[in-house]
Amino acid sequence: MSSSAGILSQTLQSITNTKISELRKQRESFAAHKSKLLTSVDATTDPEARVRILLASIGGCTPENGKKLEDLNDHKVPGSTANLSLKNIRRILDQSNELRQLLDQRTRKLDYADLYARLLTEWLADTSAATTPPPQASAGDNGEPSEEPFELVAQTKLQQLREMFESYVFTPLDTDAAAITSHLDGLFEVEEAAKALGVLRKEVRGIGRYLTNASKPFDHGVLKWCIKGLLKNDLLTEHKKTLLADFLQNKVVLTEIAVFSTCGSPVSTLGLGATKLNGKYRVMMDEDILQAIFLHYIGLSWSVQMKAALRTIVQTKKSLSFKKQAAYENEYFLAQLPDTVPAGARGGYDEEEDNGTQTTLLKTPLQIRQQLLLPIASELLIHGAQHGEVAVVQSDIQWFYTSLSHSTIFTVLRYFGVPKNWMVFFKKYLETPLKMVYEAEESEVRCRRRDVPIAHTISNFMAEVVLFVLDFAVNQEAQGTMLYRLTDDLWIWGDPRTTNDAWKAIQRSVEVLGLTINKKILGSVHPGEDACPDLPAGDVKWGFLKLDSETGRWLIDQNDVDRHTQRLKRQLNSSKSIFSFIQLWNSCVGRFFQRTFGQPANCFGQEH
Repeated sequence: MSSSAGILSQTLQSITNTKISELRKQRESFAAHKSKLLTSVDATTDPEARVRILLASIGGCTPENGKKLEDLNDHKVPGSTANLSLKNIRRILDQSNELRQLLDQRTRKLDYADLYARLLTEWLADTSAATTPPPQASAGDNGEPSEEPFELVAQTKLQQLREMFESYVFTPLDTDAAAITSHLDGLFEVEEAAKALGVLRKEVRGIGRYLTNASKPFDHGVLKWCIKGLLKNDLLTEHKKTLLADFLQNKVVLTEIAVFSTCGSPVSTLGLGATKLNGKYRVMMDEDILQAIFLHYIGLSWSVQMKAALRTIVQTKKSLSFKKQAAYENEYFLAQLPDTVPAGARGGYDEEEDNGTQTTLLKTPLQIRQQLLLPIASELLIHGAQHGEVAVVQSDIQWFYTSLSHSTIFTVLRYFGVPKNWMVFFKKYLETPLKMVYEAEESEVRCRRRDVPIAHTISNFMAEVVLFVLDFAVNQEAQGTMLYRLTDDLWIWGDPRTTNDAWKAIQRSVEVLGLTINKKILGSVHPGEDACPDLPAGDVKWGFLKLDSETGRWLIDQNDVDRHTQRLKRQLNSSKSIFSFIQLWNSCVGRFFQRTFGQPANCFGQEH
């Protein structure tokens, strides 16, 4: 837990303890008063006297309900017992019971308040309360569930992550710039593509000049867009997000930030820590607030304008269907980048839930994943029915953000016309001095030699531009096939022979860019090796669904569900408070598990 989170927890704990102490005093006082009152009532045999005793004392016991009772006048109470009828006696007895019920209601209310207070105290004491699905660390090396305690497995996984991260980030990977340039030249050798490339380079140089010459790029509107974008992703701690939210309401602060940011922001030493995100561990930047705003603006500006410029390339590509091309451009083309500055940026990397802060102008990664599954399922059925054969390939780039070579980034950006002064800026951004912070341990300061930091808009911009090479290569070398890509998650489908060509294009581009295919997330469904000799082996999966090669239907992978269920059980058993148990259950069953089966749709069939 971060220091800011710890301070917040301590403050909340102190406030809660004070309230609980006051509640306990009220409960004890009420219990004593009630016991004394009921003793007096039980000692009286006269029904009328019992009601009078209750009326006289109940106001002090039940302040919420006693006020009205204290206002009762004597003439509202039945008279002398000498002339009481059976009807009046029953009424008196009923009134006595009703007054007792008021006392019992107050008792139950205080009991429930006490229970809630004890549950809250238990939860606050549990600083390791889990709120996300079980990490993948709970599986053994052979893919089977591990029998080790959850805390031990997670700790081991975190240490492995740190070692792997450091082995990548502080070791440069010098890719062959000449080979990358030659590969790009081959993709743009067709006359129409070459003309589009010339237009693109001119536009990119214009983007660089515009951003360089902007004298006052920040105003209150721009700052608010940037702050709202930062509030949606995982870059900043909760404490810093709270400060940013306060900035939105303070015009004086916004004015001061605008003046500071216009002067520029130096790149400083940054700390890193391991953060759990949706059951996975990510290494995140501990960013300064003002620097984060400045970098977010730069990344957002380049992202929006570069996406618009690259769209001119897309519009010159071959396409098998105008409608499919339009849907691709609108929904999946460079999907990680926003179309407009007010749209901000997406949520955190691999975000799985809607936190209620995203705008309607940009869909979350989760929404796009859910949406992508529908055309895959539909087109597999339609293409199979029309042509008899269909193929689909699923792939992923291993450790994409972390393994991305700086030399690859610089070569691709330079090829597309990014000006020299901006190349210098991006180089400083990428080679930021880093200090790893792991619990109480801090490492020496070293410069990043590889990797782009997660959750930065500049990183998303660089990553999408590099992977655009894959998009264009597939289209040019596979008869207009479109690579459906959500960051580094890759999907292609259609005619078996064309899909085979598309897969070979992906392999060539991945190799020349210095990337690696993730063999753990790799599979295909196809009619046979005669038509698809190069397609990879393995299952095609989406969440808990697996594509059946015989029927072309998406079926629930029960084995995968069972493994995750076992992981969930172990983490539930490790919960140290009832609230953390409930949080974990709601997170997994209410959101995570629900979203991994795919949304109900006709293309999945009635069985789904």
